[in-house]
Amino acid sequence: MARTRTVTPNQTELLAAAARRVTLPVGASVQLEYDEEADTLYVRLSELRANRSESKWDEGVVFDYHDDQLVGIEVLDVLS
Repeated sequence: MARTRTVTPNQTELLAAAARRVTLPVGASVQLEYDEEADTLYVRLSELRANRSESKWDEGVVFDYHDDQLVGIEVLDVLS
């Protein structure tokens, strides 16, 4: 019987996976939140709270805004 083990991706792997689907802001200070069970990565670009979202379901991406400022990007099935 083959052994399996769970490997948690590191920050570089997560950012590379996200960059395949969405252009991330260059030079931005980001905070990453990865939900391993849902395989979802949230890239927080600001401490401001989002007050609206735009979904690109066919791309598996949700953009969060505070007024007109992009404050976060959620990438669904980031490693799939």
